[in-house]
Order: sequence, then structure tokens, then C-alpha cells
Amino acid sequence: PVIEAKDQQVAQVLTIIFVLNGLAILLFPAIGTALDLTQEQFGMWAAMAIHDTSSVVGAASAYGEEALKTAATLKILRILWLIPVILLASYSMKRVTANHIRIPLFVMGFFIASLIGGYFQFDSAVTGAFSTISKSLFALALFLIGSQMSLQALRTICPRLITMALVLWTALSTTSLYWVLQI
Repeated sequence: PVIEAKDQQVAQVLTIIFVLNGLAILLFPAIGTALDLTQEQFGMWAAMAIHDTSSVVGAASAYGEEALKTAATLKILRILWLIPVILLASYSMKRVTANHIRIPLFVMGFFIASLIGGYFQFDSAVTGAFSTISKSLFALALFLIGSQMSLQALRTICPRLITMALVLWTALSTTSLYWVLQI
């Protein structure tokens, strides 16, 4: 909603992201083991270099419990940075009207859920139910985006887009790994 991308553009980008996340789940633990990363180092690297939260959790849990704790904490902090980024994108895309910024509904929902979760303690049954509901709604959203795409349309993903994604993913992965190794 912020940049008004077309359904096909969103589906193409999500496809590339999911493929790269799948590679990260498979490759990162092996690379971490080969480089003898500590649990904390691996958790930091996964949180910084892997895009999707579930993929961060998948890679980090394959590496170890401490890696998972570190990765989950840092990934949440990284997600919180989306708020100013979305506000800036809204402003730069001329989505400011009558001296106010139109904030996407999902951002407001995330912010409200974060506040509620930060101030109130819920038992595991309630948090489990909310987790199931949120995962189901996320899966539904992805399905609805995917249903707008055909396999033929996915085959038409511009090679430059794939190349750019690979270059950026590799640069982010190696730069963040270098940074983690310096700690």
C-alpha cells in the first residue's frame, strides 16, 4: 500500500525472497559451522541477513537454542525499524495529504499488538491462539497475492530483477557476516 506496487510485482518479489530465504535456511547453518561461529554470532548474522522472520527462526533453530534466542530478539528490533521506513516511504511517495501521513493498516495493527504485548501478560493458550490466527492471516494474504499469479507470469520475472536480488542478498549476507566476525 505504501508504494502502490502492482499484484504481479509483489508476487514476483515475494517469489524471489522466498527462494533466497529457502537457500538461507539450508546454507547459513552449514556456513556458520564451517566458520565456527558462536551461537550468538550466528543469531546476529541470521537476524541481519535473512529477510523473513520464519526463515530466521528456521536457520537459527537449526544452529542452536542460543542462536535462536539471539536471532529472534534482533529480528524483532529489525522489524521495528520498518515503522520509520514506512513513514519515510509514505512521505516520499507523496502519500501525505492534509498535513498527515496515511499509515497502512498493517503497520497500525503491528504497533498496537506490540504495545498490548509489551504491557500485558497473557497465558500460553492466548498467545498460542493469537500466533495461530496471525500465521493463518499471513498465509491467507500470501495465497491471495499468489492467486493473482500464474506460473507463466512467474517465468517472466525479469532476469535483471533476479540478478539484483542475488547481488543485494549476497552483499548483505557477506557484509553482515564480516561485521559479526569483527565482534
